Amino acid sequence: MTDATCFIALTKNDGGGHCSKERVNFSAVEACLKQLTAGEPFPSKTLKMAYKSKSSNNPSFMAAMLRAQGLPTIPQARPVF
Repeated sequence: MTDATCFIALTKNDGGGHCSKERVNFSAVEACLKQLTAGEPFPSKTLKMAYKSKSSNNPSFMAAMLRAQGLPTIPQARPVF
């Protein structure tokens, strides 16, 4: 049996702002999230290290996408900003 690798790519957004179509290894996203306190809100910049590209919009789009998919690692809470 071989290990499967899961990648996430944002393909478009409904509003303004450039979104990179870079494929991100989901294990890199998980590594970013593991450093957080469970159930606590966090700034989207936490996800910055998962990306190789430097677009400042990528982490915010990723956080929104994870929340929209209902992944339990993303708390529904007030904005941190």
